[in-house]
Amino acid sequence: MWYEDFQQTYQMKYCGHHAPNGTETYSHESEVLVHFHSDHSFAGKGFVMEYWLGCGSVFSLTDSAQILTSPNFPEFYENNQRCNWMVVAKTGRAIKLHIDILQLEDSANCTKDYLQIYNGPENDSPLLGHYCGSTLSGEPLTSTSNILRVLFVSDELVNAGGFQLTVEEMKLDCSSDSLVLVDDDSVGELYSPGYPHIYRHSMDCLWTIQSPSGTRIQFDFDPDSFDIEQAPISSEVGCIYDYVEILDGATIAANSLGRFCGNRVPETIQSSSNYMTVRFLSDESAAKGGFKATYRIARCGGTVVGRQGVITSPNYPHHYEHLKECEWYVRVPEGGYVNFTFADLNFGGVGRRNASECTADFIEIRESNKTGPLIGRYCSGADKNKHGRTKSNLMYIMFKSDASLNGRGFKLLYNYTSYECGGHLNQPNGQLMTPHYPDFLSGSLFCEWIIEVPLSRRVTLTFEDFSLPAGLMHFCFNAHVTLYSDPEAMNPIVDAAMCGADYELPMSFRSTGNVMVVRIETETASDARGFRATYHSDEPAGNLMLSQTKK
Repeated sequence: MWYEDFQQTYQMKYCGHHAPNGTETYSHESEVLVHFHSDHSFAGKGFVMEYWLGCGSVFSLTDSAQILTSPNFPEFYENNQRCNWMVVAKTGRAIKLHIDILQLEDSANCTKDYLQIYNGPENDSPLLGHYCGSTLSGEPLTSTSNILRVLFVSDELVNAGGFQLTVEEMKLDCSSDSLVLVDDDSVGELYSPGYPHIYRHSMDCLWTIQSPSGTRIQFDFDPDSFDIEQAPISSEVGCIYDYVEILDGATIAANSLGRFCGNRVPETIQSSSNYMTVRFLSDESAAKGGFKATYRIARCGGTVVGRQGVITSPNYPHHYEHLKECEWYVRVPEGGYVNFTFADLNFGGVGRRNASECTADFIEIRESNKTGPLIGRYCSGADKNKHGRTKSNLMYIMFKSDASLNGRGFKLLYNYTSYECGGHLNQPNGQLMTPHYPDFLSGSLFCEWIIEVPLSRRVTLTFEDFSLPAGLMHFCFNAHVTLYSDPEAMNPIVDAAMCGADYELPMSFRSTGNVMVVRIETETASDARGFRATYHSDEPAGNLMLSQTKK
C-alpha cells in the first residue's frame, strides 16, 4: 500500500509460496475487490484470506485540534474489534496526540484489549505507546513525521467505555530563524530540532547569524553531539538524505562552506563577512541524534572554504593583541591551487627584529597543513603586495605575536586558480607539459590531452623531461602517466602506467592510428617537475612502435 495526497491506495499483488505475514489492509467503502488470476501452466493449492467488518479510517488533520474516539464512545465498545486509523498531517508537519480518556479492559502486558500508537503508517513503524486499563500517561506523544497510526484491538470477552484522543498538527520547530551576536564575549548555541532527542522527519530549517559590521563569525560543532543520517559508505553521492549546510552569507543562495552528515565532526568554520546562514534538512526516512553547535565572533583561526576570500589578523585594521596564535586552513575547489597576496602587512616596531628570521611577530604559510612544506614566513613591511601560491587546493596559515610591540597586522587576499592542462591538439606538431612545469607537480590533478593528426598519419610523442614521484614494486601510487591510441582511452600503448624519473631520455612512443591520448593523474603535490613532451606526425600510420628504456 502507499499514500498519495493523504489517501490510501491499494494495489497489492501476491504470488509464490510465502504468505505476506502481518499485512493488513482496510477499506473506506463497503466493498473490496479481490481478483485471483491463474495462467495455463502450473497450479498450486491457492490461498485462504480472512476478512471482517472493521473500523478506522484515514483521519486528515486541519489547523485546529480534533477528537478521535473508540467505536460507540462514550458507550462501551464492542468485542472483537480491530480498528486502524491513519492520522495524517500536512507534509512537513508533525502530530501531537494526547490521551484524554482511557477505559479499556486491563491485562498483564496489555494482551487483551489495547491501544497502540505507531510513529508512521506501517505495521513495523516504531511503537510510541501500548496502553490498556485506565492509567493515563500525562505527556502527549509526538510523531517525527506527518503520519501516526492508531490501532485499537478488543478481544471476545470484557469490554469497557473506550478512549478519547486529541490530535493536532504541529509545525516542526526550527526555533528562532534570526540569531544575533552583539559583542566579542557572546556565544550562541544552535541545536537540531528536538535535541538531544532524535530530530524529526521532513524538516527544512534556516538560521541566519549576524555579527557586528566588520567582524566575522566562527561556527563550531560539538564533537560529542554530531550524528546525522548519511548515504551508505559504499555510495559516492555524499550528503543527500539529511544534512546541515553552512552558507557564507545572509541567504540560501550564498556560497556553501560545507555540507555535512554522518558522525565525523567538521572542523571550525568561519564566514568571510558578518553574516552566516545555517540550513538543516531531513528527509522522510531514518533520523539520528542531530547536532549541537556554538557560534561566536571570530577572534582568529578556523577553516575558510571558497573560491576567494579575505583573511585578517585579529582586530584589523586596529592593533592586534599580544601573545596571539591563530591558525587558518584554507580550502579551494579541487582541480586548482591557491593564489595569495598581502594587501597589507604591518607588525610595528620598525628595526626591532631581524626581518629575515621573523622571530617575533610573523605570519607563516605552508602547503596543506601545519606540517606541510613551508611556502614562506613574513614579518616585514617589505612583504606587502608579495604574491605566492600553493601546489594544491589546500593552504595553512599561522599568525603569531609575542609580548612586545604590535601593529595593525595583516590583510591577505586569496583566490582559486584552476590548473590549465589538457585539451584537444589537432596541429601536425606541438608541445605539452604539466602545469607549473618545471617548478613542481600539482596535487589532485587530472589532465588529458587528445592529440589528433590527419587520418593518414600517426602520432609520435617524445618525452624530453619526465619526473614524477617514484612508485613501489612496479606500481604507481601518487602520480602516473598513461598513453592510449584511441579517443575513448580503451587501448593502451604501454601495458603499465609510468611514474618516477628512472627513464632514458628522450623517450618516444608512436600510435597505430592518427590519435593518441595522454593522461596524467596525481593525488598529492610533490617536488617532482612533471613532464615536457613534443609530438609530430611525420610518419604514416602503421604498426605500433615504441621506445621506452629504463636507465
